[in-house]
Amino acid sequence: MRLGIPQTFLLVLGYGFGDDHVSRIIESALINPSLVMLVVEPNPESPVVERIRRYKDLGKRAFVLCPTDAAFAAATFKHATFDDFARSAMPDVQWLDDFLRLRRFEKQIASSAMPAEPDTGA
Repeated sequence: MRLGIPQTFLLVLGYGFGDDHVSRIIESALINPSLVMLVVEPNPESPVVERIRRYKDLGKRAFVLCPTDAAFAAATFKHATFDDFARSAMPDVQWLDDFLRLRRFEKQIASSAMPAEPDTGA
């Protein structure tokens, strides 16, 4: 199972922990000492918030991201799609642009260093 691999990050978005089979898989994965789980819950009154806090108390590697009660009351379920979440809730990861440019550059170098196919004249 991939959740057992060291330094795994599990992002839970849109799952309310209602399916016992899936929830057991997630709970088993928390045995992995280097797994970090972030659960996005748009409702601060959801029982999911308390469940994740209990997980966090066990190993301090489970986190819940939700609005404050006041923010939720002001804009109930305002951010509902993954695009909304990515634009408004995720931190700005400036280093990602630099990383992607570096990866493209590495691929360019690798492709230019490949030997040319011999011309067989066929």
